[in-house]
Amino acid sequence: MVPSLRTSVPFLSELLTLLEIRLLFAYDKGVPERWCTVTVTDEQGRRYSLDVEASSTYDVAHLYVAHTKTNPAACFPTLTLATVFEVVASGRVYQVRGAALQRWIAAAAGS
Repeated sequence: MVPSLRTSVPFLSELLTLLEIRLLFAYDKGVPERWCTVTVTDEQGRRYSLDVEASSTYDVAHLYVAHTKTNPAACFPTLTLATVFEVVASGRVYQVRGAALQRWIAAAAGS
């Protein structure tokens, strides 16, 4: 008898790990800050990265946006709702989409 994919140990282990990762670093309050690298890739495939200290993946992406707006001479790529921010923290890679970041910023501004 072949075990169901959903009840197999590797599947459940991987699923729990993914959920744990998303939940642990998705919080935006009460989590200690840590050093992260955030990278955005432009249309030509060039990568633009910053190292920042932040408490969540959204915070990291927000700091990237703030940095690019306050340093226009640095020639960072134009950011849009379709921009994908790649965040590396503690050896793990996360992605924050521009549209999700905009919602996070709006919610943070409203609270």
